[in-house]
Amino acid sequence: MTGIQSPLKAAGIRWDISDLYAGADDSRLAADLERALQNANAFHQRYYGKIVGGDLDAAALHQAIIELEEVYAVIMRAETYAFLAFSADTAADAFTALYGKCQEVMARVQNAVLFFELELQQLTFEKFDALASSSALESYRHYLTGVRLFQPYTLSEKEEQVINKKDLSGKNAFINFFTEYTASFTWQLEIEGELKTLTAEEIRHLLRHPDPNLRETAKRAYDGRYGENAIIFCNVFNAIVKDHALEMEMRGYGSPIAPAHLRNRIAPEIIATMMQITSSHNHLAQEYYSLKARLLKLPKTRGCDLVAPVTSKRETVPFAEGQRLILAAFEDFSPEIAGFAREMFDKKWIDAEVRAHKRGGA
Repeated sequence: MTGIQSPLKAAGIRWDISDLYAGADDSRLAADLERALQNANAFHQRYYGKIVGGDLDAAALHQAIIELEEVYAVIMRAETYAFLAFSADTAADAFTALYGKCQEVMARVQNAVLFFELELQQLTFEKFDALASSSALESYRHYLTGVRLFQPYTLSEKEEQVINKKDLSGKNAFINFFTEYTASFTWQLEIEGELKTLTAEEIRHLLRHPDPNLRETAKRAYDGRYGENAIIFCNVFNAIVKDHALEMEMRGYGSPIAPAHLRNRIAPEIIATMMQITSSHNHLAQEYYSLKARLLKLPKTRGCDLVAPVTSKRETVPFAEGQRLILAAFEDFSPEIAGFAREMFDKKWIDAEVRAHKRGGA
């Protein structure tokens, strides 16, 4: 038997990504991968040594950045298609192979053009500031200042290339394995006297069921499956964490989260203050869950009760009604954004269907 029925499954609501490519065997896809490499190599030949060693003015740098965008636009189109297709069906060998191929080509493209940002970082502060503040580069000022922020932590060109290459068989491979492996999980659960086969999304949905016993059964089954694979997941997690720690050490970062602060343009002190204030108000969460336990008529709130409803009334909202509500909310906020959202529905760029082998979050 299948799991949760009808409305919750959003049957048939699968994204149509044919606007990108017709399939994994689309000849345009292979051609774009080759074109991405050719464009990257041409960019390398045209600009290598010209940023720091030449006398590039703001207009010329503006043109170079536009060409760099075009280099990435081609490979990103292919990799995005591969990622979406893989996410929709992680068991499809063709999409798994395609996604791996696109990641490999992306690494080669990055290695061909990474000199560009390295040379920008090598400019004197006076030269860099003059370029970044010019009117010709106004639309790229945020990008340029971001490149400069990472200057103290950027390695040599050869070292950066090695990192890009080793990530293919290192952390990226572990992440892909975890995604593919966990997307294959299903659970057998008896619900209302009927044995059902559930996906991860369906069993997690049971944590919102009004029946506390069913919630507990679902939570034990869900956690149990991951517990059975603890050796695998611990090794995957530890490998990724260790990889990150070693790279942070090589680059000279003061903490594992430092790169995120730079990407987000936020001072570490702000995050530290937020964490401190949050921790000092833990009692609010404790009071909330104590109150919830009383409303649920339970001695205490268990892990399986965290998102449980406080009433037994259950309302199912059909997909079409959910779509209407979302678009109406966007319309009230911004008609322009509502237009973008409507296009997502009209062109079937949404994948809401519950099914096996679908990547979590897809």
